[in-house]
Amino acid sequence: AAVGIEKARWMAPVDPPREYVSPLSVEELKAINKSILADYEAAIRVHPKCAEAWCNRGNIRQLRDDFAGAIGDYSHALHLQPRLVNAWVNRGAARHMRGENDAAIEDLTKAILLNSHASGAHFNRALAYQAKADWKNALSDLSHVIERDGKNVETRVLRASIRRKSGDPGGAIEDCTEAIRLDPMNKD
Repeated sequence: AAVGIEKARWMAPVDPPREYVSPLSVEELKAINKSILADYEAAIRVHPKCAEAWCNRGNIRQLRDDFAGAIGDYSHALHLQPRLVNAWVNRGAARHMRGENDAAIEDLTKAILLNSHASGAHFNRALAYQAKADWKNALSDLSHVIERDGKNVETRVLRASIRRKSGDPGGAIEDCTEAIRLDPMNKD
């Protein structure tokens, strides 16, 4: 069955909360992702110029660890709609997952230029900087995310780790203390 353009545009995958434990088996989750992937492929056949559909299919491919396929889909989405911030962010994240950190930083910087408040771009760029041991830039991006969302425990834990590696144990303790205050049950 053909998928309407509105459905193709808005059927983005939803990330469950961290504490959510799926009652489904790995095989069932793979089957669901395969079904969703088929829906996006149908949407793209019907509406090949819908950049969001390409981006969304890339999201599913990325969830399946098909980073090359995801990068191709995000690149096509950007060809169709060069100002699509999510495509820049997601392609940057996929490139980082492949170890292509310079290319990831380039994509994520473009996303930030389009939307300086894109916390996902700052967070993912921090990961790419961290992979290159560029502590200064990683800390700058993580501090930006924390400024926008001071309750983000994951970002505080990551910043604590980088602060420790960069020779700032006091800052690391400060971030860990705040992370524990925000989420006392956090296992990170």
